[in-house]
Amino acid sequence: MKLFLFLTPRLLALIIAIFLEVFAFDIFDVIIPFEKKFGIFMIHSIPSLFLLTATLISWKNSLLGIITFSFLLVVFSLYFNTLYDTTLFLVISVPLMIIAFLYALDHFLKRFV
Repeated sequence: MKLFLFLTPRLLALIIAIFLEVFAFDIFDVIIPFEKKFGIFMIHSIPSLFLLTATLISWKNSLLGIITFSFLLVVFSLYFNTLYDTTLFLVISVPLMIIAFLYALDHFLKRFV
């Protein structure tokens, strides 16, 4: 059970980062110079890079996972306006909420049990 609680939020964060990165590849369908495509691709990759960075920062420390993913939840919700669109809320905000909750569960069970 401890291993499950340790790995689940981390793997879920990696899966969400990969899922968001897939949307960055849609730029390669547009006919524009490669330099512009690469720049736009890098800009679209920023959210998944934030998720990967947060996952790496909080890999060993669950408390940092609670803080970073709660912060990303607020930032992504405000930036992507997920509070007003149910689909975006379910795709972007809910997984981050679940990840933060799983980090909290891992931290408190490790600390108090």
